Amino acid sequence: MTTTEHERGRDECGRRERGPDERGLDERGWVEPGLDGRGADEPGPDGRGPDGRGREGDQDGRPRVSGDRDGDGAEQPARRSSLPRRLAWVDVAAGLALTGLVAVLDLSWPGTIAASALAVVTSPLVRVDIAERRLPNVLVLVVLVGTAAGVVLAVCSGDGVPAAWACMLGLVVLVACVPLVYSGGLGAGDAKLASTGVVAAALASPSAPLAWLSAVALLGGVHGLAAVAVRRRGTSPGRVAIPFGPVLLVGWWLAVVVASTFLDAS
Repeated sequence: MTTTEHERGRDECGRRERGPDERGLDERGWVEPGLDGRGADEPGPDGRGPDGRGREGDQDGRPRVSGDRDGDGAEQPARRSSLPRRLAWVDVAAGLALTGLVAVLDLSWPGTIAASALAVVTSPLVRVDIAERRLPNVLVLVVLVGTAAGVVLAVCSGDGVPAAWACMLGLVVLVACVPLVYSGGLGAGDAKLASTGVVAAALASPSAPLAWLSAVALLGGVHGLAAVAVRRRGTSPGRVAIPFGPVLLVGWWLAVVVASTFLDAS
């Protein structure tokens, strides 16, 4: 018997000794050519080929998923929109327009500083809240810094009582917003903007906080009607998310303009 015939006979004996689940597989778990209808280039039951790779070229034999750059099977988180990363020309134009409005209004210096800070970030806040349903902390911080500077200027100029009254209003609004934030009815960014905005409104005009509350109530009603209209079109109530930041900002500017132009003049 030749060497080739001897090796062939040994292979046949080896196949008879294998169990029904191991027949046709070599020691690597690879299907032998010509058995079970598989070719030499097809992977075995473990999904690996002759080079130890899977069908898609992954080391672990698992197919890559969308967004998986490392082949680890974990889907990468979706990238956030780049919209709030850069100020668009609309933000610049809106900021200049609102700053000009502040200059036209007859506001005190503390109110002017607070309103100017809000004028710079109003357009980015509205745009980001509409696009991503959030108010970035860095933009709200600009309003906080400008309002704090207005409070300090008011205290240094002898208007400590109005400044203390404004800070007290901000604290009351913040405490009132905490239960709404924990219940999910209001965003944390909205609460921070509301508590800071009421202080800025009080610095701009004594009657502005009350006017702002009325404006927010009116615009908030329109906000609620819009939510109901969307839900009636078949959208699940849990999936409806309408930004509240634009309501606060638009109401703030309406209140300051009306209070400084009409209410304080009377």
